[in-house]
Amino acid sequence: RTLHTTTIGARTLLCSAAGRMIGPPHPGVPLAYGTAGFRARADLLDSTFFRMGALAVLRSRSRGGLAVGLMVTASHNAEPDNGIKLVDPDGGMLDVSWEPHASAVANAADADLAAALDAVADAVGVVSAGGGRVLVARDTRPHSERLSALALDGVSHLGGAGEDFGLLTTPQLHHIVRHANGGAAGGAHVGPAAWASEGGYAEMLCTAFAALLPPDLGGGGLRAPLTVDCACGVGGPQLAPIAQRLPPPPRPPAR
Repeated sequence: RTLHTTTIGARTLLCSAAGRMIGPPHPGVPLAYGTAGFRARADLLDSTFFRMGALAVLRSRSRGGLAVGLMVTASHNAEPDNGIKLVDPDGGMLDVSWEPHASAVANAADADLAAALDAVADAVGVVSAGGGRVLVARDTRPHSERLSALALDGVSHLGGAGEDFGLLTTPQLHHIVRHANGGAAGGAHVGPAAWASEGGYAEMLCTAFAALLPPDLGGGGLRAPLTVDCACGVGGPQLAPIAQRLPPPPRPPAR
């Protein structure tokens, strides 16, 4: 993964020396954060991705610097769409109390963006300009890499540390965020720190799958082929290393 860091002194650092805003301009289309995060046509989301990078830093600081996640995906929406959702430190969805903050920041006028972020900081009790860790991953849509870079720019402009995990599925990023924070966010029911990685996710999943197989399958083989529909998305390349760890499929019967 790639690490992005910036050290600053101001609380937001979203204004240049000339007082002009940094970051893409708002497209003039209102957006609302919901269960699926933000979703819209990709060409409308530049400012939203930059701003959610900044907001994720505030979410991390509000939890004492624990890692949060940003997933770049529109799931099953058509290819022209994209979206972004925040992952909380425990690996769950963004706390519902933060959804209005996300919508307010995403829809703020360009000249009011710094004030909107300061308002969130005041509302949640963030007083420090330092710290904040954000893990970013994306799907395989043609615009996801560019939008992911904008989110990382937003993280840097607020002085946070952004880590680019590249291509991941949404559950993989949730898993990595949870295990990166360990018991501090996930409580007693969290795996080892070594699982805070793409390989750790595969190990966890395959170990659990093997444990579920009945013992009468001599050698842990599968009783029948296992078919997974990856819907032409990021699941395809991410399934390959997992498939290599699974028990071998059964041999076809001799004729």
